[in-house]
Amino acid sequence: MPNHRRLPVVSRPTVAFAALLLAGTLLSAEPAPTPDALSQADLQAAFKVLRTQFIGAGSLDYDTINRSALDGLLERLGQGAELVPAKAAKAEEPDSVPKFHAEMLRDKLAYLRLAEYSAAEMAKVETELNRFRDAKADFLILDLRVPQAKADLEATARFLDRFVAPDTMLYRVVRPSEKTPQLYISKQAAQRWKSPIILLLDSETCGAGELIAATIQRNYPAFSIGEATLGRTVEYQQIPLNEVVALHFASAEILLPDDQSLFRKGIKPTYLVPQPIDLKHRVFDATSYEPLRKHVFEQSRPRLNEAALVHATDPELDYHLARARGETTPYDVVPLLDKVVQRAVDLVITLQRTAK
Repeated sequence: MPNHRRLPVVSRPTVAFAALLLAGTLLSAEPAPTPDALSQADLQAAFKVLRTQFIGAGSLDYDTINRSALDGLLERLGQGAELVPAKAAKAEEPDSVPKFHAEMLRDKLAYLRLAEYSAAEMAKVETELNRFRDAKADFLILDLRVPQAKADLEATARFLDRFVAPDTMLYRVVRPSEKTPQLYISKQAAQRWKSPIILLLDSETCGAGELIAATIQRNYPAFSIGEATLGRTVEYQQIPLNEVVALHFASAEILLPDDQSLFRKGIKPTYLVPQPIDLKHRVFDATSYEPLRKHVFEQSRPRLNEAALVHATDPELDYHLARARGETTPYDVVPLLDKVVQRAVDLVITLQRTAK
């Protein structure tokens, strides 16, 4: 017989006591305090103790402490401020720039994507919205996933004129150097879009795109799909600190009518649909020369069915002949699909069919 070792028997009271002891330890654990709990006098006292009694006090001169303080401050401010080269390197031209795109994706469903958020683009917007109205579109997918860090606030306001009632407070710009904020108010547009809107958002939506999304959601029946936005509703300024380094910082903030700030908060979509950014860029590139619907609606390979048998045809014949010749057919290539637009179309179709 094999020699089995017997495990020690632990009584139930012992197990219960150990569980209570562990639970008490977990409950009594408190989060470590942070500098936020210190007053100005406390901070100065901490610096003095470290400069005189710390084992490495010899290395803690005032320059080191000031650099550490600035480093910590920049980390806390996040995208609000950063150190950059005083002489910025020549910016490389992007491989591709998204283009303005407007299309009827299917019956009564329109799609619009802004590229520049500029005054020059507003004429195109007016033309396409009129075309959508003539086509009796009852839903609009507004794609705001094009990066636009520096917003043209006047052009953005004029775009919103087409969706918001006139004399509506849109947003205001607050600058520490100015006592009076700069107000942006909607004006009377030739026509206003009145049908529901689906907003497409992601991490590249910033500046003008975020202001448009926030304003439409406040004044309109709108859903949003995609991922959270960046939260860059600010204006930046750059000041050189020496010949090598400059300070790039947010010098003005754009606030919504109720003083709500989107800075570093962004907008969370109604429906979260993650998608790789590079895939979206490839779709945008493709739509510069072909319709978007090709990257939304999936095409299945023709199959032999009863209708084909009745008509004495074989829809699979061409496919099999091409494969026999060693050719690659369109059905053998993984399609390039924009999942965010697909989910938006699914939502619109559901709402259209359940509208009654």
